[in-house]
Amino acid sequence: MSQQKLMSSSLLVLMLSLVSFANDSCAMMKSGSAEEKTTTSVSKPFVFHDIEGGYVALEENKALLKMKLAEIKDKKILNALSRLESPNENLQKKAADDIILWAIDNDQTLLQPAKHIKVFYQNLPYERLENLAAHYFIKRFALSGSEQLSFLEKTSGVKLGRRLVVRFFPSGSKTFFIKTHRHGTQSNSSMSSGAKAVDPKEVLVYNVLHQLGLGPETHFFWEDQKNFYIATEDLNGSGSFIEYSKLYEQLPNPEKTSVKELSQEYFHICDELIKMDVISRILRLSDTTTNKENFGFVEKIGSQFLCLIDFDVKDDDVYTSDGLFKGFLAGNGTFMYATNTDPTIKYALAKRIEDDRTQLAANFFEEFNILEAVNASMANVSEISQRLKIDTEDLSNYYKGIKKNIQLFKEGLGLDVEDDVQMSEEDIT
Repeated sequence: MSQQKLMSSSLLVLMLSLVSFANDSCAMMKSGSAEEKTTTSVSKPFVFHDIEGGYVALEENKALLKMKLAEIKDKKILNALSRLESPNENLQKKAADDIILWAIDNDQTLLQPAKHIKVFYQNLPYERLENLAAHYFIKRFALSGSEQLSFLEKTSGVKLGRRLVVRFFPSGSKTFFIKTHRHGTQSNSSMSSGAKAVDPKEVLVYNVLHQLGLGPETHFFWEDQKNFYIATEDLNGSGSFIEYSKLYEQLPNPEKTSVKELSQEYFHICDELIKMDVISRILRLSDTTTNKENFGFVEKIGSQFLCLIDFDVKDDDVYTSDGLFKGFLAGNGTFMYATNTDPTIKYALAKRIEDDRTQLAANFFEEFNILEAVNASMANVSEISQRLKIDTEDLSNYYKGIKKNIQLFKEGLGLDVEDDVQMSEEDIT
């Protein structure tokens, strides 16, 4: 398929009819006040970055290179011209690199069109992200236009992404971290050709965490299976969130302090860490309790409450283990809290009295209806999977594993197990 056809079938569809989705539980925000209405219809073709025009210029530069290099018999140039016709964006960028190196010594008039191709593909992933994000958030928050949006560079993380500031009139703003999904384009790569389809398990977990109040406001939008983006609210903007990496060194060391001398505030933080341990084991998450930058605490009514802002989902054939609850009791399993270098993590999740930890785990199940949140999230994720034509066999196995994990935990704690949890072998309908 030609590049022009790719543009027509993919990016033009993006401009005219972007399919978007967000957590149903996220309240629709108004722009400023309830009386304010949008002044611009976002159902009309929307252009933030003129990618369509960029493709036109791209084809013109490619045609110029092919015409001027038609008589060149150099093997490297012939290969480069062949790669310029590839649908693979990365191969086209590499072709431009080869032509630039050749043109420096042989024909510098070809430098400009070759550099245009290279820069186009370097910028394309970011322009694609910003176009999709602008279209989505203008519609989601009923904004008057793109002047209410500001994109900033992402300061950390390996995934391609941006920070987005959404300004509301007459006052107020929200900042979101936008990134590709966990199998998406890396920030050190300019191409999406190495990306894989989004894993619906990741989308499910973000949904569940938000519905339970254990994660930030989350939005999803996409162009296709590979170019799928996750936007989470930056909780630092409110001043009420503190990342654990900035907090843990301020906490007392329970290995050097008598338990009687530890404050109620300290024990409350330890109580919240139990929540993260339980949810991480049930959802088979990693990179949570063992990564100080992936969680923190939001201040509400004078106290600190857990918020998990990032994680990784394990890929497996079976998403459960009969030793799940025993691992919780030991503070080990896959997490090895007993040997953790952070004394608070070690104390809260391994060394604290077992009866205290089991009681807190039981309180967790009384406070949160995990299965209800999972079922509601499954409906949302199944809709996304259907739209994107993503195979759901792995998601189905994951869902069964979650139900089994809830059952194992509740049985270990001596709690009643709901009938629908026990039906863990039934297929998703």
